[in-house]
Amino acid sequence: MRWTFLEKEADLKGLLLRSEKAAFIVGADITEFLSLFLVPQEQLSQWLHFANSVFNRLEDLPVPTISAVKGYALGGGCECVLATDYRLATPDLRIGLPETKLGIMPGFGGSVRLPRLLGADSALEIIAAGKDVGADQALKLGLVDGVVKPEKTA
Repeated sequence: MRWTFLEKEADLKGLLLRSEKAAFIVGADITEFLSLFLVPQEQLSQWLHFANSVFNRLEDLPVPTISAVKGYALGGGCECVLATDYRLATPDLRIGLPETKLGIMPGFGGSVRLPRLLGADSALEIIAAGKDVGADQALKLGLVDGVVKPEKTA
């Protein structure tokens, strides 16, 4: 996905990211990751650089960005949420970086953005354990800015 059109849109006042599905973004299928280990290192590096640039450009948009998250925001979904300015969640939220349980570091800036948002101690607990947290805990930690009814994310 390229953000150039958003970056150049003079009338853009803000950006809302949401999903019509039961989950925001559940993250990648681990079987997809396995095939990445078979590609040349340079190709993998280019892909990660591109993916990082997408999240960095989202974070750097000159307008307010909001994630309206219902259900799961795991792995890359969590990292996408972390790249936005404001984060709203429904009570059924589960957010985290489960890939770390498999020894895979978050590849899209989550290990940088999470400590910036929560502080090192809380972020380390989530990253190192690969655990996900619910809406109440996410609100308490400052991972989300508010918990709203599901119809408010539509």
